[in-house]
Amino acid sequence: MASYPSFLFLSLFFSSASLQVQSDHAGTSSWMVGQAVETSSGSIVGHAAPNATAVSEYLGIPYAQPPTEDLRFVPPVRYANKTTIDASHFGPGCPIVQFPASGASSSIDNNPENFTAPGQIISAENGQVGELTTFAELVLYLLFIPVGLYILIRHGRRGLVGWAFFHVYCALRIVSDGVQISDRDSTSDAGGIINSVGISGLLLALAGVMHEAETYIPGHNAKLGWIVQLFVHITTVGGIVLAAVGGSNLAQDAASGDHDKFDTDRGLLKAGYLVLLGVLALITAYGNVTFFRLRRTNSARLPSRLMYGAGAALPFIAARLIYSTVYAFTLDASLSPISGTFAVKFALIFLVQFLAACCLAAGGIMSLGMSKGGGIQAPTQSMEPINLDQMDPNRPKATMNPIP
Repeated sequence: MASYPSFLFLSLFFSSASLQVQSDHAGTSSWMVGQAVETSSGSIVGHAAPNATAVSEYLGIPYAQPPTEDLRFVPPVRYANKTTIDASHFGPGCPIVQFPASGASSSIDNNPENFTAPGQIISAENGQVGELTTFAELVLYLLFIPVGLYILIRHGRRGLVGWAFFHVYCALRIVSDGVQISDRDSTSDAGGIINSVGISGLLLALAGVMHEAETYIPGHNAKLGWIVQLFVHITTVGGIVLAAVGGSNLAQDAASGDHDKFDTDRGLLKAGYLVLLGVLALITAYGNVTFFRLRRTNSARLPSRLMYGAGAALPFIAARLIYSTVYAFTLDASLSPISGTFAVKFALIFLVQFLAACCLAAGGIMSLGMSKGGGIQAPTQSMEPINLDQMDPNRPKATMNPIP
């Protein structure tokens, strides 16, 4: 939302001759050019038009309160004023991005492409870069599909949960990018909503990869491991549903001007991301326990490599969730995952998620062969001669009779 008040630029031209006729019929005094006019918002004083000194001109008459602080993202509030308004000049206009190219105009009518959403200003150059980034991301995640499929085949059934959700995450990213590319000329937020939902696939892939590594620990509690996975899945789905519903409703509230449900929908968005942060904390604790148990198993070389990849992905996923949580609590327009600045969307959405996926894939590749006995190796025992006399001293001694 722009920081400048929005004004309706009105130019009221009154011909002094016609006004004189009206005043004669009404029996009133003659009109003074630019004289004060009483309105419901206070007294407004104009001036003589530059090119027609007999014409009164009234400029920059505000139609609503400035949309700042508590008035952001709410329907316009009627302008209330008790002082005289100086209508001799235009009020502040919407800020316009100036282009370096020659002949660029700052007119809103001539440069509608500068505006992508209410309150969001982005240059055509940044829009083109963002579109290229989206296309590049689409290609990268398409390449992730065969890589993830190869890892899944090599890891076997123990890696089914983690690498299946890795593919779910990649698919959500591909759909999100496709929708954003196809809707680049519209204000649809479908791609942004799918983008926000995609983080759930990354969380579940991380938890599944850690569970795969845990299954190679001798004597691990399989039932407890599946209980943890079930809890992570349920809470993740619940959190992402809250966040998606809250974010979608907020967009609808802004479009329809419905302020009644604003606080409720914002509360859903906050609650959703707080739940997802709690899930991430649980996955982090679960991963630490699994890693240290693997470290105590000297022969757990490949499962440890898998955990290294998962551990490297953790800070990037955390950065993504913290960013979303900050936006949910501040609703800072520049942080919006749908219409925020290019730098924010590139660094805090595209880059961190892509690096997290790369870390998971690298861990999967470095741990290939676990399903074929390359995980935990059973300890070997050296074959040493056994002294039966030391085991049971009371055992009858074996004697050898000489052959006659």
